[in-house]
Amino acid sequence: MDLGVGRKPALETARACIKEKLISSSPDIIPHLEAVLKQDELYNEEFISNRDVLQSLLQQLLTNEDKEAIATAAADKVRCSVLL
Repeated sequence: MDLGVGRKPALETARACIKEKLISSSPDIIPHLEAVLKQDELYNEEFISNRDVLQSLLQQLLTNEDKEAIATAAADKVRCSVLL
């Protein structure tokens, strides 16, 4: 998805949400994260490059509230750009 000028604020907000979830992850998500992260075949160099796996992890980590915050950050930047 091309977010244009809203891309940077969306990424910053997403990173903050993901970081918060990883730091204070709930006990029910930890086994899922460990199971995925221990799969050596998913890594290309030092990163997981399989988009389906990454998308699954994000679905587990991010709540609807997090997704709304990401969308709002992008929309606010677009709104500001249009109004200026």
